[in-house]
Amino acid sequence: MDIMLERDSNTVVFGEDVGYFGGVFRCTAGLQKKYGTHRVFDSPIAEGGILATAVGMGVYGLRPVVEIQFADYIYPAFDQLVSEAARLRYRSGGEFWAPITVRSPCGGGIFGGQTHSQSPEAIFTHVCGLKTVIPSNPYDAKGLLIAAIEDDDPVVFFEPKRIYNGPFEGYHDRPLVPWSKHDLGEVPEGYYRIDLGKANIVRAGSEVTVLAYGTMVHVALAGVAEAGVDAEVIDLRSLAPLDIDCIVASVKKTGRCVIVHEATRTGGFGAELSAQVQENCFMHLEAQIVRVAGWDTPYPHAFEWEYFPGPERVKRAIMTVMENWGDRGLDGTRQRARPTAHSRQPGLQLKGSNNGTLRIQAAGRGRRHRRERDRRMAGQGRRCGQGRPAAGRHAHRQGLGGDFLAGVRQDHRAVRQCRRHGRRRRTAGDPRSRGRRYAGGR
Repeated sequence: MDIMLERDSNTVVFGEDVGYFGGVFRCTAGLQKKYGTHRVFDSPIAEGGILATAVGMGVYGLRPVVEIQFADYIYPAFDQLVSEAARLRYRSGGEFWAPITVRSPCGGGIFGGQTHSQSPEAIFTHVCGLKTVIPSNPYDAKGLLIAAIEDDDPVVFFEPKRIYNGPFEGYHDRPLVPWSKHDLGEVPEGYYRIDLGKANIVRAGSEVTVLAYGTMVHVALAGVAEAGVDAEVIDLRSLAPLDIDCIVASVKKTGRCVIVHEATRTGGFGAELSAQVQENCFMHLEAQIVRVAGWDTPYPHAFEWEYFPGPERVKRAIMTVMENWGDRGLDGTRQRARPTAHSRQPGLQLKGSNNGTLRIQAAGRGRRHRRERDRRMAGQGRRCGQGRPAAGRHAHRQGLGGDFLAGVRQDHRAVRQCRRHGRRRRTAGDPRSRGRRYAGGR
């Protein structure tokens, strides 16, 4: 804000206690003294009036940066944001617009209870014309805030209050590490910007993609460390616009996805992320998409850490998507199997063979199912009477086969066709057949 106040004389900062007091979290400390009360000033405790004033300022060419003291109190201003600021450019045919930046601390972890701990970001991502940003560290916060102030459209800039003083990994019983001892705490003094809609891969990996933003980026990293999995962690930075290309590329690479956010689960932004991943990466997914989020209750004061999505819950979610869909070969690498229809059939097990690959094995199916398996290996979908190629004449003895259920259906049809036409063939030399009649040929 200091840089933008100096660079652009049309930038103004106002809100509840942001002037003389410097804000509840001291984010605007010293700005009023430096730039005067006409550019940095306090407002009444009236969120609707603050946003209505900002809309008028934007129409007249100013760039207001307003602060709503806590995100829990932004709801009275919702009508001005949705009905006026977000629609102004469209309603006026591009003649007017509202270059407003709305700053607001959000999230829990400070024992603020139900009225000082909410994360309402998903509500604003639903509104066309609004942009929603949530940084996870000081370096990103500065670059994203400058980009938000320079943007000609209204931007809601949520600041996770739990990480104002340092990164929080979700361990409430451990001492806080200040930003001064963290790499991302080193912020250049000059001007720089980070474009909105660009996610950041904070940890590269190949086995599972973890999507997070705000405080949950640090919690996700801690959960990945506990799980011991080669996970790729993506800091979304901005929710609207969303860097869907980065997400899709990562999920297609890993085949698995875990979504982490602090807000309430039902209707949270994780639901939108899950839908986007499902629509764009369905054929590449090897397991279900799992969300880790706050519970569908008001934020409890007495049970803060039972509500807060900690690293243990992230770890369990990662292990859930990693189970049952793969095994390791003799060389120690993970051999992955796609979740097909037959892999979910009861009585079928996914097992590793001695060459490090995966095979589908029938378990406890009885003699009839073993006969059907043999027919599948012998038939490969060709109708009788067409003959088996010389090179594959005894392929059924070598255990070659295709899809289990498809092979069974094809063999049943072949048997019925042979019976109708009176053509049957016996296989010789196969100890498993013991002279049974087979639908011959491929």
